[in-house]
Amino acid sequence: MKKNLIKEEYNKKFIEYRKEGVKKYKGYHPSAYLPPTVITMPKIYFRNDLLKKRIVSFINGKIKVHEYSPEYKTILNHIKKLGKEKISILDIGCADCSLADFLEASNIKIDYDGLDISKIESKYKIYSAFDEIPAKNKYDLIVMSHVAEHMNYEQYLSEFQKNIKKFLTPDGYFVFATPNPYNIRTQFGDLTHTQIYPWHQTYSLLRFDFKNVDVFRGVYLTEVSQIIFYPIKVILSKLLDIEYSNTLIYICDNN
Repeated sequence: MKKNLIKEEYNKKFIEYRKEGVKKYKGYHPSAYLPPTVITMPKIYFRNDLLKKRIVSFINGKIKVHEYSPEYKTILNHIKKLGKEKISILDIGCADCSLADFLEASNIKIDYDGLDISKIESKYKIYSAFDEIPAKNKYDLIVMSHVAEHMNYEQYLSEFQKNIKKFLTPDGYFVFATPNPYNIRTQFGDLTHTQIYPWHQTYSLLRFDFKNVDVFRGVYLTEVSQIIFYPIKVILSKLLDIEYSNTLIYICDNN
């Protein structure tokens, strides 16, 4: 893949893939762009000692409430599709390895590796660069969630996407997620974000390496008011061409 692909935005193949995505989801803009929506609310666990991260405990720890993001729900759904007793996972930008914590608490057997530039103490194997990962390693699921927005397209393409397929099993999935740039509050709520990822152009980028790319919008309902007014937001988004979803999730495979 050319490193200057984005500078040459009107590259023939890039446009072809973008048109394919627009046709698939019937438009560029929020009112027309209505792919399946993954909706989540905080998930309640009872006395599960495996959950240690991203949770709030109540009644002396007898009840634990996990944030349960749309990304986590999507990952769980596709793990079930793989139908394997144990899933090998590479988590790019793993941070505190909370994904592994969540999956284990959800009774998913995992063989988990992380990739993060920060030095992390963990019971899991954490690599700091792709060239540290043994070439023989193959993963059923590779996740890169809310990492790419901290770099520009060219860095993402040259340092990350080109390495994904090398470590993915033939029937595996790549789950890629970014803030939804149509949602200004979500996209610009973090000063470390340096690049927006419009869905139709991101679809094009991913199609260079994957035969199938499915796009989902993620909505995280954390408050009662958000739940009550959700149907109104859906209607207004179509009428006023505005966006309410927090995240965009891409499921990529070659099956």
